Amino acid sequence: MDGCVVNAALRQRRSTAREDPAQAADALTQQLKQGYEAEFTMLVPGPTPMNVTLEAEPGTDDSNGLRGATFSELGSLYLKIDAKRMVILGAGGSGKSVMLLKLALDLLKARENDPLVPVPVRLSLPNWDVLRQQFDDWVIAELDALKFSPARTRLLLDEGLLLPLLDGLDEMDLPTGTTERVGPRSKAALVELRRNVRPLVLTCRSAMYEEITADKGQLQAGFTGRIADLTAGEIASRLAGKRDMPADWWNPVLFQLSRPGSAVLTELATPWRLSIVMELYGDPKSPERSPQALIDDIREPERLVGRYAEKLLANTQRSRRVGRTLHTIGRYLTAQQDANQETLPEIAGRSLSGTDFVIHQLWPISGHRRPRIVSVLLSVAFWLPSLFATVWVLANSDFGTALRVTTFLLVLALAAVSAYSGSVAWTHPRRIELSRFRTRRGWNRLGAAAGTAVGLGLEASFLGRPWFGLGVAIGFMVSYGMGSCLAVRDTLALRGLIPISTGIGVVLTLAAWALVGERGIQIGIVAGLAVGGFTLVTSVPIALRETGALPGYVANPVFREFVRDDSVVGLFSGLLSAAAVYLLLTSRYGFNLGWADSAWAALAVLVSIGFGTVAETSRRHLAMWLCRPRRLALLLEPTLKRAYDAGLLRRSGIAYQFRHIELRDYFAGGRAELNGGRPPGRAS
Repeated sequence: MDGCVVNAALRQRRSTAREDPAQAADALTQQLKQGYEAEFTMLVPGPTPMNVTLEAEPGTDDSNGLRGATFSELGSLYLKIDAKRMVILGAGGSGKSVMLLKLALDLLKARENDPLVPVPVRLSLPNWDVLRQQFDDWVIAELDALKFSPARTRLLLDEGLLLPLLDGLDEMDLPTGTTERVGPRSKAALVELRRNVRPLVLTCRSAMYEEITADKGQLQAGFTGRIADLTAGEIASRLAGKRDMPADWWNPVLFQLSRPGSAVLTELATPWRLSIVMELYGDPKSPERSPQALIDDIREPERLVGRYAEKLLANTQRSRRVGRTLHTIGRYLTAQQDANQETLPEIAGRSLSGTDFVIHQLWPISGHRRPRIVSVLLSVAFWLPSLFATVWVLANSDFGTALRVTTFLLVLALAAVSAYSGSVAWTHPRRIELSRFRTRRGWNRLGAAAGTAVGLGLEASFLGRPWFGLGVAIGFMVSYGMGSCLAVRDTLALRGLIPISTGIGVVLTLAAWALVGERGIQIGIVAGLAVGGFTLVTSVPIALRETGALPGYVANPVFREFVRDDSVVGLFSGLLSAAAVYLLLTSRYGFNLGWADSAWAALAVLVSIGFGTVAETSRRHLAMWLCRPRRLALLLEPTLKRAYDAGLLRRSGIAYQFRHIELRDYFAGGRAELNGGRPPGRAS
């Protein structure tokens, strides 16, 4: 979401002031709750989470006697903080992200009794381009990608009813887990947060936070807590709580925990490491992975992570494909770091992240130029059938030479524009919402379009024969009516769209009549489809600019099969174009061709318009895969979903992340070593 577009929300603030902020907060609560619950269940599958504790750092604000909180008390702790600022520190794997999710769920539950509790929104800081983007604009863009109205987000920010839960300050300049280096983005983020953002919760690795705040200063006021290491007693209690285990199974580990300076205690002091050990060494049917073997294996913690990853991977369907894909993505993320540069690389003015990846923004994994070039070539290939069909149709027409050349050049120009669109850097997938047929807003859109269609039909009737006017009304209703109902966002109000679309439609209908003259209903439908389509694509941007609403076309929230949805939008557009061409070719007022020849030409147009022009994101996705067919899954979404379900990935907003940075580094480079140098993707 470009900053210039997001800033348009500021102009809409006046129009949304009449909305009840409590209603907007309740709507966001319902939208977030189910997703947070699912994410928490994935990260904490057991009925009893590990008993991690947040302890107050020395010097933190303790005016209310705040000394910390257990895992189950995080929500009540935050509500006692006067400044409404909390910083959660801890080592890698200590459970910072899980604590953030637990806090979010606690606050969502607290809102059931107190509507003034702000709505917690978990955001991944590595996605914030702090050097170019204002914080509020970034929050609006992140929630907009999750299909929450930008105007409502602005309202909640203004009313103080939105609480940003900001995860990963230490990862803004840290693409790898082995090199702890503080860069300008994390420092700039801290300065911006301290200056302009009051209510917030922030997570960061302890050592990195100390370095970041060394010269920039800490967040003023509020509560800063550090996640305490698990004690030997807590570890022993957790191990003993694992079901279906012999009573003496963990005795070798318990003995080591009781020894002063135990390496086992050091390694198991975080929930992440303890969960690995319980998964790998908690199966009595695998004597080679017994607790006694753990005593030796603990000397190589990297191998523990590798074995854990392989065990999770083995539980997925098509594990080889999942493994190859994660290896390629892991290498892509870690390759963002250059030891000699101070900032992360950029593409199209956007900083890349070393931790987060969004599916439709993953195309640079195949190179910065290659997927763009392949996307252009694909668009050209999709347009070749239409170019051949145009030549054939013109050859069978009675057009003059000048008109034939003009028509062919027009089609060639459309193909060139479509091919150029393949080089766009960051396209967001669009989708059609069929459910709008069952909503009041959808019926309002259809009703408004029907009114405009009737007016245009009457205009055309006065200019020509009534059957032509009827055709214009039908075609306009199909293309503009269906398009505005199914594909234009709710953020664009009808009061801004109707007068603009009506004015454009009147002018285009007059132009259509002047071009085709007195024709029947069939040509009228063709004219109506064309008028409706051009009215839709021209009126929406103008209405957006005039009303200050945020982007007009429905954007896919990415986690809902965006390739399929984007292809459906292309298919829908292609079908309307193909219908217009078929009617034009078969009409006795048009080319008067047979139905078979006309059908083949219409099919060519369907392919060219639908997949060579409209479905840009799907075409880029295919181009990305063609550049790396053996390293990435063609069906990327279900592949990543399998990795997510297995516990290898997690989600933050619309982005995927490896569940832990050590998993990312393992798939990026350590996997071949564990597999004896075999190609990534083979089971060990």
